[in-house]
Amino acid sequence: MVADCAEYSIAPEADLRAARLETRMSGCTALFVAWLALALHTADPEAPIAAEKLRRALGLIEYVAADYIEAVGEDGHILDAEEFAEQGRLLAEAESLLLELPRTGRSGLRGEMRGLLTACNQGRPPRDVVPRARRLHAHLERVFSDVPLAPRQIPSLAAGKLLYVQACAICHGDDGRARTARARALQPAPRDFGAAMQDERLSPYRAFNAVTFGVPGTSMASFETLDEAERWDLAFWVLALRHPAPPAIAAAAHQAGIPAPTLRDLTFATDADLELLLDGLASAARPAQVARWRWSLPHVLE
Repeated sequence: MVADCAEYSIAPEADLRAARLETRMSGCTALFVAWLALALHTADPEAPIAAEKLRRALGLIEYVAADYIEAVGEDGHILDAEEFAEQGRLLAEAESLLLELPRTGRSGLRGEMRGLLTACNQGRPPRDVVPRARRLHAHLERVFSDVPLAPRQIPSLAAGKLLYVQACAICHGDDGRARTARARALQPAPRDFGAAMQDERLSPYRAFNAVTFGVPGTSMASFETLDEAERWDLAFWVLALRHPAPPAIAAAAHQAGIPAPTLRDLTFATDADLELLLDGLASAARPAQVARWRWSLPHVLE
């Protein structure tokens, strides 16, 4: 979320530990179980490398699924030649990574990946490319279900806020709207997290991938100095930042018989996805309920 991230200091470790403590105590048992499963999975020394390649490939596919509509119009017209070329480069990198994973050859994933890349390079309309990307992402999740893609401990919004203020606000602004002097000097400009288009594009999962891998062709560098938990803290804070802090946790959704989303649901859902869960509420009440879900994370891993 910031260029030249080495210039900026990260919140002192003691402050981050304090910010996380209350949030994470309730998840200790689940964390131990997740750690044990990971330890067993990574007994193979090649497993962490393969998992990282998979996560990178999935992040690239997710990026294209969200941003392809900025490159190609519904009639197949190229809207932005540079953005269009980037979509092809990202998918070519994803294909290269997937070809190194044995399971992709046994599951038909290579053909799916090749088909997606071909459709992209031909400049097919988004209605042809985006669903292909979504299907491929879902197929990869099923085939590699043993590789965790969601948080392995409860994210801390307090810790995420500390990290954001110190490392991201200089470009994205305290409010996430990217209206800072630094932002005006960058090309392309940093993401405006509050833009309406982000309702359907931005999720904690996508923010986590941007923090983890950076964004090619932009000033968004990867934050390699942050551990996985801190990157999830930051990703969930970015989504909370899009909404005013709710004054209280209202029971409107519960009264309407709408179950609260799980942590995994919140990880992959955009705000538009969450609003789709709220058919039982009046339209005017839905943004506030989405804000409550973003600001009040579940206390258990699911």
